[in-house]
Parts: sequence; C-alpha cells; structure tokens
Amino acid sequence: MRALMKWSERTRGWPIAVRWALAGALVLLSFAVWRAVFGSFAYLPFVVFVPAVLLASALFDRGSGYIATVVAAFVLIFLFAERGEASQVAPARVAAFVLACGVGALIAAVVEAFHTAYFDAQKAHAETAAALQEAKDAHEQTETLLRESRHRLSNDLQRIVGMLRLQASRGVAGPKALHDTAARIQVLGRVHDRLSRQAGHVEIDSEEFLRGLVDDLRQGMEELKPVGLFLDAEPHRLSTSNLGAVGLILNELVTNSLKHAFPGDFVGEGAINISFRREGSNFVLKVQDNGIGDRASPTRTTGTGLGLQIVRALAAQLGGHIEGLQSAAGTLYTLTFPAAAA
Repeated sequence: MRALMKWSERTRGWPIAVRWALAGALVLLSFAVWRAVFGSFAYLPFVVFVPAVLLASALFDRGSGYIATVVAAFVLIFLFAERGEASQVAPARVAAFVLACGVGALIAAVVEAFHTAYFDAQKAHAETAAALQEAKDAHEQTETLLRESRHRLSNDLQRIVGMLRLQASRGVAGPKALHDTAARIQVLGRVHDRLSRQAGHVEIDSEEFLRGLVDDLRQGMEELKPVGLFLDAEPHRLSTSNLGAVGLILNELVTNSLKHAFPGDFVGEGAINISFRREGSNFVLKVQDNGIGDRASPTRTTGTGLGLQIVRALAAQLGGHIEGLQSAAGTLYTLTFPAAAA
C-alpha cells in the first residue's frame, strides 16, 4: 500500500484525459480476464469490476474511480442487450445494478478520503520531524551561545585584571590612574554591550559591529577635538570573542591618536581613518591619523604607554601583532592576525 501511495504521487499529476482513459482500460482488462478464466457466457457480476474501480481511484483520483464505475455499468448494459436480456431484466436485478454503481462511487470517494488522510499524515509527520530537528538545533545553538558567553565573560574579566596589573607594574597611582582605568573598563562594557545586541549569534558581522563602535566613539569625541573619524570595513564573520578584542584595540588606537597626534597648536583638519579587511590568510586593521607624526623621516614606533601595552597584549591574544609607523603624513598602526583564528 505504501508503494502504491508513493507511485500515485506521480500518476495523479498525469493529464486528466490519460487518467480517465487508463481508468476505463482497467475496467476492460477486468472484463477480459474474467471472460478468459470463466468463458464468454459466464455470469458477470459487478463485483468483477471492483478491483478496477479501487485501483483507478488509488492511482489517479476520485473522478477516475467514477469513470471506472460508469464504464463498468455500460459494459454490463451492453452485455444484457447483447444477450437479449435488456427487456427481461427483473426489478431486483435493476436494483442490484443501481446499488452496485452506488457502491463503486462510494469506493472511489472512500479511497480518495483515505489517500488525502494518508498524505496529510505524511505531511504532519514530516512537519513534526522538522520541528523536532529545529528544536534540537536551537538547543545546540543555545548551548554553544552559553559556552561562548561564559568564554567572553572570562576573557573580559581577564582583560580587566590584565589592565590593572599593567597599571600597577608601572607604579602609576592617584586619581588620574583610577580615572584612566575606569574609562577603559567603561569601554570594555561598551564593547560587551555591542556584542550582546547580537544575541543568538556566535559569529558577528565585522562591518556592522565596527560601524556601531565607531559611532559610539564619535559621540564621545563631540566635546573633545574637531577630528573626523572615518571607517572603511569589509563584512566578515568573526567570533564574538575575537571581534571584542579587535574593538578594544580600535578604541585604544583611536584614543591614543586623539591624545598625541593633535596637540593644541595643530593646524589643519584632523582625521583618523580606520580600515578593516582581509588580505590573504590574515585580517588587517589599520588606524591612521594625519596628526603631527614625525616630520623628519618615517620611523617605526613601539610605544611605551599603557594603552599600547594593552594593544600588544590583545594582539597576542588574537595570535597576531601590531606595528606602528610615524611619518610626515601622521601615524599609522597596523594590526594583523590570522583569519583562521577569527
């Protein structure tokens, strides 16, 4: 029966003329088989055509079952007329004939209802299986997100501890040191908030995240210096942990430029250009300002400030490195880290 139902998925799509013709052919085949077995003068009850009606209804549709019933009725009428019995048909035989036709139509309707119920059940089963798989996938994703959240929180706490230890190792104390530490923790919270807005995703689009972070930086710069902040970032999928580290590095480099590249006597329109793209097997973040730089000749800069020490530590966490170059055009910092680690 299952095989018949599967086959009917194809046959029910055939043209209606083909289906009806085959339904009639099934009836004639039943008649031919009956006569071949029992002889040309054997009694031909309507029940002989029941398999044909049943098969036509199952393979094609209810209408084909009705056609098979009508064809069977005409075959019987023709045989009665052929044998000269048409005018001598007893009322009981007429009633039986009419009842048989009704039974044929009922068979077609019942088979159609069974066919519809069968495929409705199949559809419901498939939808249930899909829902169960979706629930399983959602559960696995939730587990992954929880692990990622715990990992990110652990990293954030380690970064806070690392910043405090770096500050302590430099022997810096007093209100300014506390203010700087509080500002960095605030930045960490801002980055964490940006990542949290992407709830439900283990990986985040780099362009969307960095654009939002740069908008936050612009708002913080409104009351400081009239320096333009420009971003050109490619969209790439990075883990929340690594993209968080990139966000912190970006904040430190922009803050460093604002502190040192544009002194009070700076003449001109200040600008900080940020780019993030993939180059081969690496991701590259560049932060370049047009500040005072080194007016003499291009020189590599390692930087000894706490901010740059934090940047180098974060770059190491990414498995990458940071380079600085000062020239007459300003200062350029380049972060490079493997794309495979992102």
